[in-house]
Amino acid sequence: MSNSLEQLDAVEIKVTIKPEQIKVAEDLFKLKQDESEKRKIYFCEDIQTFRTTGKLLLFEHGIILRLRKNQDNPDDSTVKLRPVSSQISDQWRGIEGFKIEGDWVGDRKIESASFTTEQKQGEIEETLEGKRSLDKLFSEQQEHFLKTSTQIEVHLNNLQVLGPVKAFRWKPKLGGSLTYPIRCERWDIPDGRHLLELSIRVQPEQAQVAQEEFMQYLTNNDLDPTGVQETKTRLVLEYFAKELQGLKN
Repeated sequence: MSNSLEQLDAVEIKVTIKPEQIKVAEDLFKLKQDESEKRKIYFCEDIQTFRTTGKLLLFEHGIILRLRKNQDNPDDSTVKLRPVSSQISDQWRGIEGFKIEGDWVGDRKIESASFTTEQKQGEIEETLEGKRSLDKLFSEQQEHFLKTSTQIEVHLNNLQVLGPVKAFRWKPKLGGSLTYPIRCERWDIPDGRHLLELSIRVQPEQAQVAQEEFMQYLTNNDLDPTGVQETKTRLVLEYFAKELQGLKN
């Protein structure tokens, strides 16, 4: 699959707020936990490799396998590949649940492909309780996408489910001070850390101007637009992987 800005479905521009500025952001956007959309998010990783090498095998190969329990929407599972490789076939274009987006974090502009499928109520719980195998949470199409689009072979039932991290999501109204709707999502890690991500999703042709406007908006409101450099997904994966083997951060 050839990649260019014009072929993206959208571009998501993200900033993870520095810990010391989270309170400033929450006050600015009037983020109240009881007014949020609540989720529980799980990830799947190769823990055997992590125990022997200290590396997150799937994540290091650009593979993110995510399970989400959603309060107000159906639960879902997602196969996400980042960055997009030439192995991804054009056959996936137009299939429900599949999309290619730009992930822009500061100067880093990465293309990601994701394939999401809804899960019936209770299926994630059954897997966590050992009553259902992990591969049952991913459709045949998702498994085929994973098999044909990655450089390593992934055996789903050999993976460990990590989590959950509690997530809270808001769509605050800004009164016209920013052209693009903003989304706020906070992840609460069990060790007490909070990760607050601010993002806007725009059409690819708007992305450059939108990013500049977004960064200026944050600066004007005393928020550092450079944010946290490490991705929140890596931080969460490392926390749960270490906890699983009895190590402390």
